[in-house]
Amino acid sequence: MFQNEIWLPVFNEMQGGSLVSRLQYLTGLSRPTARKYLAGKISLKKRQQADKNAEDNFFKTLIDEGMSDQEAREWFSGNPVSQGKGAGFQSVVYNYLGSDAYPRLDVMAEKADKAMSSLYLACRRGGVEGIPGAMKELEGFSDDYMVSHDPERDVSLEKLGERQKLEIFLRNVCVSFFALLDIECVSRDYPEYEMEPIFINLTPRVSADFKLGEKCPRGGLVLPYFSLVEFMGLLVDRAKVGSWRSVPSVDDIASMANVSAAELAKIRSGNKRLSFKQFFSMWREMVRPVKSGHLDMNRPPVELYLVAAFFQVTFCGKSPSRWIDIVGHEYRYWWNHHRDVVEADPGYEKGAKPLPEWFLQSDFLTR
Repeated sequence: MFQNEIWLPVFNEMQGGSLVSRLQYLTGLSRPTARKYLAGKISLKKRQQADKNAEDNFFKTLIDEGMSDQEAREWFSGNPVSQGKGAGFQSVVYNYLGSDAYPRLDVMAEKADKAMSSLYLACRRGGVEGIPGAMKELEGFSDDYMVSHDPERDVSLEKLGERQKLEIFLRNVCVSFFALLDIECVSRDYPEYEMEPIFINLTPRVSADFKLGEKCPRGGLVLPYFSLVEFMGLLVDRAKVGSWRSVPSVDDIASMANVSAAELAKIRSGNKRLSFKQFFSMWREMVRPVKSGHLDMNRPPVELYLVAAFFQVTFCGKSPSRWIDIVGHEYRYWWNHHRDVVEADPGYEKGAKPLPEWFLQSDFLTR
């Protein structure tokens, strides 16, 4: 229930389609049988053959997109989510980020998955009435996770139903998870810079140029994928010239990524999915001519994609130009929380260089 609601839509986006459709393509099963496969209602022999077909077809897909056989096998063995197995916070850390690189996030992911399991079991046994007791027994989560930190959602807890209280908790856990990813990633990759929330720019937000009564591009809404494309362009341009400059034009980024400007425009506007494979392919094309010693430019910035994909899928509607859920104030709250913990670490060293203007464009930085 909870893990599926939180992560499965995101993983579907990352893989470029629904889980059932992917299973049909990879295994050769019919749609009804694919559903039975997911429910564990097919014979062991048929499951084993389906798994073998899926593995063979998945390798073929990765190799067709430019990976060597060895690279494909290494990626596949480290990403069980791609096989439709597992859907939770720990799978994100272990399959896409690496627990060694994100020790604090790894600890939080384990606590979050335990909480999801406890809440699910409580609902399964006692329905909505089982939620309050289960939430009181959660370990590792302060009272801050039980209340909303969005000034637009300032509603008394006494007026909320149990399901609404649960939704607030789940929302806090998700936003806090990515705020902590932000802290650990920036501390590792950009230790020379002042600590500011970089990934907040990948959350959906209202454009800084928006003014009531005036026309604004995209209806005044800035989507995660729009910012992701700009972020990628900034990183690659910096690697080329050795310093931060303004965002390359859409045409330049499209040329760098070897995609058409029209396709890139659809991705930026939220009218076209951006799978992890396509993101990987775009990044590979963008860095192909680049030689940089600052970061391993051959390693795609998976963190950026995960943040953008999560907020695009979870907080933007199917017509994102009309509806998005602004989460920046909540994100800033949890970022401040994690920053205070990290800066209290005796080994923490504070950076001094100011970040480029692009990273500081969000209104949420000053509130």
